[in-house]
Amino acid sequence: AQEIYESALESKSEALGKHHPEYASTLFHLAEVLKLRGRPLDSVALMRQSLQILESCGMGESAVALRQWGRFSQTLMELSEFEEAEAVHRRILQMVEVNHGSDSDACASVLENLSDNLMHQNKYEQAKEGLVRALKMRRKNSPTEQTPAIGRVHRRLGCVFSRLEGDRAKEEAAYNAQLAALIADREVTRALKAMLQARQKGSLPMASLMTATTRSVLDLVEATVALAATEHTAKAKEETETRLRRVENLLDDADVVVSLRQAPEQLLRELSNSLRNLADKIQKKIMLMHNEDREREFLKQAKLTFRKRADQFDRIYAM
Repeated sequence: AQEIYESALESKSEALGKHHPEYASTLFHLAEVLKLRGRPLDSVALMRQSLQILESCGMGESAVALRQWGRFSQTLMELSEFEEAEAVHRRILQMVEVNHGSDSDACASVLENLSDNLMHQNKYEQAKEGLVRALKMRRKNSPTEQTPAIGRVHRRLGCVFSRLEGDRAKEEAAYNAQLAALIADREVTRALKAMLQARQKGSLPMASLMTATTRSVLDLVEATVALAATEHTAKAKEETETRLRRVENLLDDADVVVSLRQAPEQLLRELSNSLRNLADKIQKKIMLMHNEDREREFLKQAKLTFRKRADQFDRIYAM
């Protein structure tokens, strides 16, 4: 693919010049290929060049540019260039507010991505403010209070509140993490039911359904990670153990296994990373326990299970 895009880039340079939007588009495609080939720094340089060309053509805030800005910010995040990524996120937010409205789902998505960035920079109050705003948007635009998108905002809020001081923050962290886990668990159940219905009709589950199943499992794992960081009450501790057992069982479920093997690579990578995060949270819990604690052996086994599964998923997308 790299050779194809390099050839196309040369052809467009000769035919259209290096300041044409079509040249910029091909340049960005080449950047994506380089990123997949493990050359993120070269990829970022080409992405930046592509966006500069679009801006010089007066297309810096076009729909094409908006998609590129989003991919650019994501790549900067992966390189831990959080300050530059924050500036890009805020620019994207301004563009989305103008094009889609200041209370749209698109705006909520940008605020959620921005909050992830702010958390990496320990800007927890700013992250909280953005997420509270995003939650209002999601609720306004959703038919129910318990959609997956709303659950993901609650999960992020759980993470943010767990980093803030005070008993109220702890209560909010536990409440949001528990609600996120509840919503994700219900979505997993719904997806698995749809898988079962497809089999009963004698048809194979569609790829979109298997992707939805994987996404819901990922949401549950991430919510459980947030939940594991909020255990300051007996109820939160019990809830965490329940969700850990649920995740363990799901990873052995036949329909989930089939879905995971067909999942997009990026989704599988996210699940692998989340399982490792969950294993790390469990390890921290184990270190605080007495040897005779009844929960200790269960947690040790769960930690090993999650790390083993993460290694398996790594092998799948490395093939």
